[in-house]
Parts: sequence; structure tokens; C-alpha cells
Amino acid sequence: IGTRTSNLTITAPASVVPTISSVSVTEATTTPDLASIVGTFVQNLSRLDLDMVGEAGAYGSTIVSARLSVAGQTINAATGTTPNPIGTSGTVTVNAEVTDSRGRVSSFAGQNITVLAYTVPQITTVAVQRSNAGGTVDNSGGTYLRVDLTAVVQSLINTTQRNELHYRVFTSPQGANTWTQRGAEIDTNALSFTGSFVVTAGAPYSVTSSFDVRVEAVDALNVVTSVIRSVSTGAVLLDLNGNSGVG
Repeated sequence: IGTRTSNLTITAPASVVPTISSVSVTEATTTPDLASIVGTFVQNLSRLDLDMVGEAGAYGSTIVSARLSVAGQTINAATGTTPNPIGTSGTVTVNAEVTDSRGRVSSFAGQNITVLAYTVPQITTVAVQRSNAGGTVDNSGGTYLRVDLTAVVQSLINTTQRNELHYRVFTSPQGANTWTQRGAEIDTNALSFTGSFVVTAGAPYSVTSSFDVRVEAVDALNVVTSVIRSVSTGAVLLDLNGNSGVG
């Protein structure tokens, strides 16, 4: 015979919260191509593509905000790329959080990834001197260049070793900054090198001229560290040059 309306409030229990199933983590850095060269994440080089999986509201609620965080970096979305490379190594945890239309918050923690420690190639010792073709130092009359080098690259083990040291040499007339690579790049098939070698490409290096020599250590990721040394003219008592005078 009529209608009566009554209002009531139904409160969902605290256990009713949004859900997150997991977080997908993939390599975002393509130069160098870390995914194919190393096959896992590398400290100071890897940026991460992050994507929440299975985020959803509960009993009619909807997701209104999402946040991803890893190694001190935060993405205020359900998907995105870390703005900077990951600066730590070891086991790194990716966290995720969503808030639904009821203001309920759900967190997902424990998506662990492995990040390999990495530093750029290191040149700890490099000396360049004039020599003969056999490598005997001759600062007075040598027309070849002997290089004494100690260098090392970071070990990157993902099942097998993924890194190795290469080195190469460039020369330029002193102060000209016009560099020419001398000989092929040398692959040591190892992580380190300690020894000497003779630069024969470009010889003879005139004893009346000075040269800048750049030695580069390169790893499998094509990261380069270089050191420049100078080689002076040979030691002569007197030089007579019809164009330049007496030296």
C-alpha cells in the first residue's frame, strides 16, 4: 500500500583490499645491449621496465592510484621505466602499491631481481717510451713505441663469464689532437692484462718529433677508459734543419 525507504551504511571489513599479483621486470637499456651481452641486470647501467600484473579492486572498488619503487626510485603509475640506472648490486627488491576507490591500500613486496656489480674498465699503470722493434727501450734513437700496461675489467658472471678486456692504441702529433688508431684492437680473452707491447703500426716515429699516445681499455659492454701519455723527441746533441734552424 506504500513504500518506506531506510538508509544504512555497509562497511567492508579490513580484509577487503585491492590486489596485486606480481610485478614484471625487464631490461630497458639497449645501448649497450645488456639483455643479449650479459643476460641480467648490471649496476649503474640497467634501467628497468616495470609493470604491475593483476592489479584490481575488490567487491566493486576501482584502482585510483598506483606506485612502483625500486632502489630509491619511484614511478607513480602501474607501469613505467626507472628514470636512472640501478645504482646498487646484489638482490634488489621491487615494491608495488595500489589504492582503490575506498581508500584501501594494498602493497606487494618481494619481487626480487639480481643486479651484477659493475665498474668501468680500470687502467692502473701505463707508460710509453721510445724503443727498437724488439721492445728494448731506446729514448735517444728509438723509432717504435713500447707500451707498458696494467688494466682490468669487471667480472660479470651470469652462468658463464660475460666480460673481457680489449685494448687499443692511438697516436697524434703532440698537441694536434688528431688521433689515428695504430693496429687492431687486441682481445685479451681475459679480465686483466699486465705486460708490454710494441706499437709498430705508424712506425718509424721520428726522433725529431714528439707524439701523444692514447691507450684505451674497453670491455664487452663497449665502455671505454683512456689514458694519454706523451713521448718526446729523441735525445740528440745538435739538430740542423734547413727550414727551422738549429736545435
